[in-house]
Amino acid sequence: MGKLIVRIGISAVLFTLIAELVWSLSSYVFMPLYLDAQYMATWSKLALPGSGTPTNMILIMMVITLVMSVAYTLFYRCFRDKLSGGVVKKGLYFAGMIYLLGVLPGYLTMMVMIHLSVHIFLSWMITSLIVFAVGGVVVARVNKV
Repeated sequence: MGKLIVRIGISAVLFTLIAELVWSLSSYVFMPLYLDAQYMATWSKLALPGSGTPTNMILIMMVITLVMSVAYTLFYRCFRDKLSGGVVKKGLYFAGMIYLLGVLPGYLTMMVMIHLSVHIFLSWMITSLIVFAVGGVVVARVNKV
């Protein structure tokens, strides 16, 4: 039981670190889109409080991502024996399923409902695909049978 908890914890922390690194780099690259005056009313004051780094938002997102990463790892552990192939294939296949069934539909729905540049949504879709692909392989590697 102790090794199981350690594996889940390591997986969640690594997935969170990967996600935060990729999402942070993406935010810096696409910051001009976020700061476009026509979209400023869209962002919460927590996300963009004004000048400087939105430290509160970063910490809140890390906690949310860590919780999501624990759930992701638990779901992977439930399905890993039903996936064929080696560690990389299992990780990519599971990540692809989660992305196609949950992440992508969420972004597509937001595109219809929220007034933002399509470029922002495309950056989120691509960035999340990278996060889930890399994170999926890492989770599969840490939790191999």
